[in-house]
This record gives sequence, structure tokens and C-alpha cells, in this order.
Amino acid sequence: MNYIIKVLSALNSNQAPWQISLAVVLGMVLGFLPFFNFFSFLVIFLAFIININISMFILSSAVFAGLGLILDPVFDKVGLWILTFNPLVPLWTYLYNIPYVQWTGYNNTVVMGSLFISLLLAFPLFFILNKLIVKYREKLGWIFERIPILKGLKLFKFWEITKGNN
Repeated sequence: MNYIIKVLSALNSNQAPWQISLAVVLGMVLGFLPFFNFFSFLVIFLAFIININISMFILSSAVFAGLGLILDPVFDKVGLWILTFNPLVPLWTYLYNIPYVQWTGYNNTVVMGSLFISLLLAFPLFFILNKLIVKYREKLGWIFERIPILKGLKLFKFWEITKGNN
């Protein structure tokens, strides 16, 4: 129940839809990647630098981490295909010979596959979520605002702010 309250409060907060969408997308990237990895720390760093909804970031990274465990065999096959793709082998060899680039773990098939798939899904997911959040706020937000139990939890900061601007 607590997770549902966090999602509703994020959807009805005074943050812009792109901030919530970006939090979910960064959570997806973090959830798909193996955790102790350079790219994971880079995503966490970006999440704290950019003004996004941290609770949605944490919640979505947990959800996508569970999905990532299921998709690990797919990530492995995609990563193996990318790392053994003949036109790219000289690039991977060059990068492997750079001392600090080895720390990224790009030569791990699961890391490469999950990074590739999450970046491939990031842009469509961002725009789809952005439109869905805007539609939710236009069509359904006022319905949830009228439920007395939810109104008592003060989840609807967005609606209070927009009412004051009219």
C-alpha cells in the first residue's frame, strides 16, 4: 500500500511530467544494469544531479531490477552479439587497451546487453510516460482528489497549486 501512495503522490506532485518520466527511465537503466558497475554509479550520479523525483527513481529501479533478473539471458545474448559483431571488434579492442575504460566492464556480455537494451528503450519510454502522466493529470487526477481517504493523505499538491493559479 505504501508503494501505491508513493506513486500517487509522485504523479500528483508539483513536479513537471518530464521529471517523473526521467526518474522512471533512469530507474529502468539502473535496474537493468548489474549494480556494482561504473555505468550504475554514473546513473545514480545523474539522478542526484538532475532534479527528478527520487522516490519514483528508487521504486522504478527496484521494479526493473526484478525484471532485469528475468531478462538476464536476453541481455547476455544481445551483449555477446554486440561484442562479437565483426565491424565493432577493432573498437572493443582499442577500448580494452585504454586502462581506465576497463573499469566500466563494457566487455561483460550482460553489461553490454543491458546497457544497449535500456538505452534503446529509454527514449520511447520517456515520451510515452510523459504523455501518460499528462493525460492522467487531465483526465483522472481530479477523480482521485475527491476520494476522502486520499485527500486526507495530502497527495494532491499539484492540484492545489494549479487551482491557486486560476
